[in-house]
Amino acid sequence: MDLPPLVWDAHLAPLLSLSEVMSISTLNRSFHKLMHHAVTLYHPVNINAPVDELEAITDAWTNLKAITYKPFVRSDEPYNNESIYHLPHRQQATVDLSYCHAVSDISPLQHATAVFLNMCKSISQVHALANVHTVSLRNCSGIRDVSALGHVHTLILSGCKNVTDVRALTHVHTLHLSGLNIQDVSMLGDCVDLNLRKCHRVSDVSSLGRVKTLDLSGCTSLEHVSALRAVHTLNLSSCKRITDVSALLHVHHLTLSNCEALEHVNVLGREGSSIQYLDVSNCRGITSISALGRIPVLNISRCHNITTLDGLSHVTNLDISFCRQLSDLSPLYSCQRITDVSALTHVQHLDLSYCHGIQDVGGLALVQYLSLRNCSQVEDVTDVSALGSVTKLNLSDCQNIRDVSMLHHVRSLDLRFCHAAVDVDDLRQRSSGIVYTQGYPSSS
Repeated sequence: MDLPPLVWDAHLAPLLSLSEVMSISTLNRSFHKLMHHAVTLYHPVNINAPVDELEAITDAWTNLKAITYKPFVRSDEPYNNESIYHLPHRQQATVDLSYCHAVSDISPLQHATAVFLNMCKSISQVHALANVHTVSLRNCSGIRDVSALGHVHTLILSGCKNVTDVRALTHVHTLHLSGLNIQDVSMLGDCVDLNLRKCHRVSDVSSLGRVKTLDLSGCTSLEHVSALRAVHTLNLSSCKRITDVSALLHVHHLTLSNCEALEHVNVLGREGSSIQYLDVSNCRGITSISALGRIPVLNISRCHNITTLDGLSHVTNLDISFCRQLSDLSPLYSCQRITDVSALTHVQHLDLSYCHGIQDVGGLALVQYLSLRNCSQVEDVTDVSALGSVTKLNLSDCQNIRDVSMLHHVRSLDLRFCHAAVDVDDLRQRSSGIVYTQGYPSSS
């Protein structure tokens, strides 16, 4: 306690948890005085209580500066405007009044750091929140004018169906507008993180090329995306009119799932591509992916017209679940046996769940995670045990597997509902990892 208060404030108090601070304060009077009067506590505090209890806490601990408050009302009366006026504003870092339908006047919240007012249907005026850092107004149907919120850092307006003009939100860093009936997004190009999911009228995104993270999933009017070549993370899933993605070579994380009109994606794998993650799942117009071998993470799940994995020798994370017509891994559900896994020799993460014709996976030399869930033809796992790199193996629902004794080196082994498996208890005793049986994990 002999150290200067400044040392406690800057270096020592942050090392203690809030429960430790309060516990020691009850035992030591000097420490109690130090923590109450000489130190500012920035520990996150979540308080779910009536306002009078919140006031009692803040009166006792005036130096708590990071309070997150969500009201708890011990009566049938709704939380209303009068309740807000009793909040001890100076210490409120975060106030969550979501689902408080009677609240309409939010002016007392103007000094908070973050305000959550989701589903507050009586709110119509939001100008008081102009200087709040984080504002969430999800599904507030009474709001129409958001022009005062142009300098909020993080703004969530998803589901505010009566907001139709967002041109004033030019300087918002993180902006979520999913489901809004908006068309003009030309002024939002300086946003860093922009969510326009299911904004069905949005068709012109030519001004959004500088956005870092952009979600346009479900924008059904969208057709031309060449201006988005510099976006880092781009979600275009369920954009049903998109046919040309050739300009998106330098998008690092690209999601194109459920793009019905998309047929040609090999252009995304050409030399110079920066794509690290590509999801084209359920794009049933795609027939060839032979040029995508340079992309480390690839999801082609439910692409039923892809018949070969030729060219994917350097993909390290591959999802081919429910690809019913693959020829070199056998068609799902009706294949007789694997004829060729040579194209997958470098794959590290592989999900073959419900591929009922698979029998032999011995060629997967580098696979680390392997799921053979419900692969009904898998009976002998000797070849799997020879895959020394496997650390996580899912064999659940493989009804014909009997001898699993050689799998003791696998760190995480799922044998749930493998009813024919024998000597599982012995395996569990010898295993260096976790063995799951019948849904209950045990560790030796």
